[in-house]
Amino acid sequence: MSVAIAGLAFTVGVSSAQAIPVLQLYIEGSVYDSVSETWVLAPSSSLDTIRLWTIGNVAGSGGAGSITDVKLAIAYDSGLTPTFTLTPGTTDGFGGWVDPTTPSAPTFLQTVTDGNAPLLGDGAPLPSHGIYGAGTDWQEFALGDFTENTSSIADVIGTFPAPVGSGGHINVYELGIADAPNNAVFHFDLYNAIMAGTHAKFAPFSHDAAIVPLPGATVLAAIGFGCVGFVRRHFQ
Repeated sequence: MSVAIAGLAFTVGVSSAQAIPVLQLYIEGSVYDSVSETWVLAPSSSLDTIRLWTIGNVAGSGGAGSITDVKLAIAYDSGLTPTFTLTPGTTDGFGGWVDPTTPSAPTFLQTVTDGNAPLLGDGAPLPSHGIYGAGTDWQEFALGDFTENTSSIADVIGTFPAPVGSGGHINVYELGIADAPNNAVFHFDLYNAIMAGTHAKFAPFSHDAAIVPLPGATVLAAIGFGCVGFVRRHFQ
């Protein structure tokens, strides 16, 4: 299967002195395309080499302590029946990023086929941003609590940055996808972190990730633009 791999990017980047988002997603080796505001990885002949980073800001700039009950949703067309494999790994020092521990294996929670969106920790639905709804199914995985503060941290947007310090918790997964056609699109959301037991946070759409078929970035024009303003105002 030949695919391009990308992460959507919509919000304004921040410097190291500013707050870093609570949750972020990144696909290793992708390059930021400023025209389509998309992280794009060169086409691969196999889905076995995808490395998905899930990053929690525990004690960096803008961090607020442990991030509990973090979940990952993978959305796709309802006509598909893919199988996902998430094998724990580490950053291996990629780009100067330090990740001293290997996470536990994610727990598969459910497959949702009724058009509903994932729920945040406070019971509110994750804003659809054009992804969830009729015709879209998704699978949900529990990643556990993000409590460590010894991993590198930075705002992953625009260009993959050098880390600005520690205070992060990073879970890296080798992602495998089986039973998927060449034209399949997969979208990832990281969410459901409850800060101080009272407020749910999720990864802004600037830090979503997606797998799209060749030619890649052009496919993303139809994905995820509906809630951009809302995210800019409320989820930095």
